[in-house]
Amino acid sequence: ITFDSYRQAAAKLGVRANSPEYRSLLLADQRNYLVNDILAKTDRMSMAHGLEVRPMLLDHRVVDFSRGLDDKWIK
Repeated sequence: ITFDSYRQAAAKLGVRANSPEYRSLLLADQRNYLVNDILAKTDRMSMAHGLEVRPMLLDHRVVDFSRGLDDKWIK
């Protein structure tokens, strides 16, 4: 999913980009879809097929920093 996809979804929901509601949508996606879906499935499938997979860097300091960025810096 690209950042533009989030903007499009927010527009359909009537949520302004870079609003508190928009940030809440991004945070909910990060806490649910990423952790409970994509990373878990990648881990299971790679182990099932003997693949070495490296997930993206998820250091909490990088994530916290990125949450504070203004929308104009994110692309």
